[in-house]
Amino acid sequence: MYRVQLYRSVVFLLGLAIVSGVIGATPEANAAFVMTLDDVNTSGVDVIVVDNTDGSIGTSTSAGYSNKYDLSSIDGIVRYSGSVGNFSVQITTALSKPFVGNPALARIDVTNVSVTASAAGQLAIGVTDTGFLLTGQELGSSIQLTNILGGTTDGSVNSIGYLGGNNQEFEIGSLSTGAIGSSAPGSFSGTSSKVGDSPAEAFALSEFISVTHTGAGQITTFTKRLEAAVVSVPEPSATVALSLALLGIAGYYHWDRKRS
Repeated sequence: MYRVQLYRSVVFLLGLAIVSGVIGATPEANAAFVMTLDDVNTSGVDVIVVDNTDGSIGTSTSAGYSNKYDLSSIDGIVRYSGSVGNFSVQITTALSKPFVGNPALARIDVTNVSVTASAAGQLAIGVTDTGFLLTGQELGSSIQLTNILGGTTDGSVNSIGYLGGNNQEFEIGSLSTGAIGSSAPGSFSGTSSKVGDSPAEAFALSEFISVTHTGAGQITTFTKRLEAAVVSVPEPSATVALSLALLGIAGYYHWDRKRS
């Protein structure tokens, strides 16, 4: 599955490089709220959890078939706690619609994440949801995508967020927040925003987090949010009217000076 390869490559490099052969492939048509957790030193994606309202064990996703149960029964909440390769993850919770967000704000969160390593390695976390459609979203409008990350780490943490106009799970869309995070131990926080063209129809949000530990016993805790909102732009008629008004003022000022 080309999307598994794409998913792991993007998480590992946070969008800075994509393995050859995946660009230009046709996306798989899946539509679910999905959380994945993966020790990149193991084969396959270790944990794939689908929101209970979208499926259960064996549900097909763009990262593979779901292999763990969602510990939450609430629509818009996906929760997992347990081992992921050499990592132990406590109460990792992903949030999406309808639990968070509103008609004017599309949002997915990763909260209450506590990661402990039994050996050096890298943990990749991905969260995706599809079917977002915002009030005021139309061709010609703009959307602002914002990535917010904060926590503490004994290693390093990086993250990136994408808006996918093709409305596909884990879609690496043209609008990206850029990578933020911490390259050294300690407390960290960061925000990154980008504005781009609004899709005419429903879109997907996907966020990727990479946690790197250099030895056993290291701990990382963090909270992450990715959100999208329509940026208000003047109506064309209002823009024209404003331009004519400014020209009129300038013309009057020029005429008045000549008369004087």
